Amino acid sequence: MDAIPVFELQTVSHSYGGVQALSEVNLTVCAGEHVALIGPSGAGKSTLIGLLNGSIAPTQGTARALGHTLASMGLRERRAVQRRIGTIYQQYALVENLQVVHNVNAGNLGRWSLLRALISLFWPLDIERATDALDQVGIAEKLYARTGTLSGGQQQRVALARVLVQAPQAILADEPIASLDPERGREIIALLLDLVAQRGTTLVVSLHAVDVALACFPRVVGLRDGRIVFDCPSAQVAPTQIEELYRTHRIGIGDVA
Repeated sequence: MDAIPVFELQTVSHSYGGVQALSEVNLTVCAGEHVALIGPSGAGKSTLIGLLNGSIAPTQGTARALGHTLASMGLRERRAVQRRIGTIYQQYALVENLQVVHNVNAGNLGRWSLLRALISLFWPLDIERATDALDQVGIAEKLYARTGTLSGGQQQRVALARVLVQAPQAILADEPIASLDPERGREIIALLLDLVAQRGTTLVVSLHAVDVALACFPRVVGLRDGRIVFDCPSAQVAPTQIEELYRTHRIGIGDVA
């Protein structure tokens, strides 16, 4: 049986004003795949993530997610598809002055009514689900802590718990460990991979840490100047390809083993 595409970009280009962010990109990610996107700053990784979750529409070409061309859908229908895609951001996208339980419960907003969501701000609902999600990421004891008091690594675990509550078919993560030290970053990636493997969830992650991408992900896509330079199993990525990908770009400590 042929693998089922979860994300498809067909000759996709995107520009911001006169700046070309992506040029004629073709990419297919199938159900259950775990893919790392690497490349220097400005390569187009974040734009590609935005195209996959429908927050950005292509200037040219076709972007499909879960079998739907999001740019051609109405707002309600598009949001229904987007609820099946979880996105984790570098800056966590958490409300720091709220308790952790409220940030975790934000993963429910796609299926809760407005009234239920408002009630939960005063009397947290689905406590058991939120506690279970936090337990899976190792910080169940932080359920009622104020989010802003947590460390960066703990806040990223809250963001992971929020996605677990959402229960998406696919997860996108845009530089999820860029704000963490290398050791904490590797812990978060290992945890994320373990969680998606248990559920058979499709995962696409953009990373600056090349060593982590090559060691932890079976498939690596290299981008430079808005184009895909290579797309292959991590075991087949040659050192010369990494050197070419980052030529004239100084790689930071921890980026390459």
